[in-house]
Amino acid sequence: MFKRLDKRVKMTILVEGIYYFSIQMLSQYNVLFLSLLGASGFDIGFINFLGAFLASLFSIFMGFIMEFYSLKKIILCGLFFDIFAMLFFIFANNWIMLIPAFLMYTQVVRQIPIADMIFVSFTKPEERVTIMGFSRIFWGLLQVSAPLLAAFIVNYFGGINVYGIRPLYYISIIIFISIFIVIYIFFEEIYLSKSSEIRNFTLNLNSIVYGYRDFIRGKRDLILWIVVRLLRDGFQYSSVLFLPLWLVEFKGVDAFKLGILTTIAIFTSLVSQVPVGKLADKFGRKKAYYLFTLFYCLGVIILIYSPSFEYLILASILGIGIGGIGGAAFTPFITMFWEVVGTESRGKLYGLDGSISSLSRLYASIIVGLLWDFGFTSTVLIIPVIIEVFIVIPMLYVISENFAVEG
Repeated sequence: MFKRLDKRVKMTILVEGIYYFSIQMLSQYNVLFLSLLGASGFDIGFINFLGAFLASLFSIFMGFIMEFYSLKKIILCGLFFDIFAMLFFIFANNWIMLIPAFLMYTQVVRQIPIADMIFVSFTKPEERVTIMGFSRIFWGLLQVSAPLLAAFIVNYFGGINVYGIRPLYYISIIIFISIFIVIYIFFEEIYLSKSSEIRNFTLNLNSIVYGYRDFIRGKRDLILWIVVRLLRDGFQYSSVLFLPLWLVEFKGVDAFKLGILTTIAIFTSLVSQVPVGKLADKFGRKKAYYLFTLFYCLGVIILIYSPSFEYLILASILGIGIGGIGGAAFTPFITMFWEVVGTESRGKLYGLDGSISSLSRLYASIIVGLLWDFGFTSTVLIIPVIIEVFIVIPMLYVISENFAVEG
């Protein structure tokens, strides 16, 4: 199957795998680093709020021009801001200095949605979830060592403190610069629109406003998806953001144990991608999502009430954050979302995706930050489960599961 893949899909899988190795290496430590430099739970939530606000604006703009400009140039633009963000992490000596870093890092251009858009646009409908699952497997194989490598580096330089974590950012900036060079030289130009539409394109505020208005108008399933993402994304993101801090503060996890739990979660999510992809392509995206999301819900419950490290391992296997068996549920979920429109409208869908997700984070980050500071720390982790069971699953039941007409 891999040999038959479009060259653009193959290159995207390779490049994004290397990119997310670095992202995974940092993911456990960004909030810890912020906290160690003096940020409170509310401060963390406020920075998340600012990032979400700016990301919503970036996404609307990027999504619109994405249908008329090369995706290669947009990917490079995102990498430039990621590199610049690493400089702030490297030189910061208080948490205020990290605000620009959190506003730029992975916020200006979201790489995974672009990759998913390329997969859905340049693969056959009956192979999409399998291909997306394969991409997660490949990325996971690269990422599985990242938490343990990060833990080794942190411990070597003094443990979970500012001096122990900072070397990770030196390593990441080297990786990001290398990826930038590889994409610039070897990645071919990718356009979603036809050449005639690109020549006739003009960018102004009216074209953006009316473009999105016409894009949404009359699309029942798309409107329902907007509601689902608004209610779901912010609390999911915030729970992942606070999870490492929760494990360190309330379960006494050190850097190596944190690395072990993250590695287990990545590995189990990795091996779950094959069955979830096959089930989704054969029996339907919804059925696969319903089944695998139950593992996530069970994993979070076990995580909260775990009396020992062994139970934390079990929770990691079942599903915590975006990993574990339950983490694989996101693959059919996001495939359904991208299939709601055809290829040439997916730039606007990207913009809508980022804007909705960011707006969701705006209110969720404030709520979660306050809950954390007032001592309701476990509530931060359980809210996504409640939303999943009582809102997302019922709403997906009424959303049509049809492939969008391409072209």
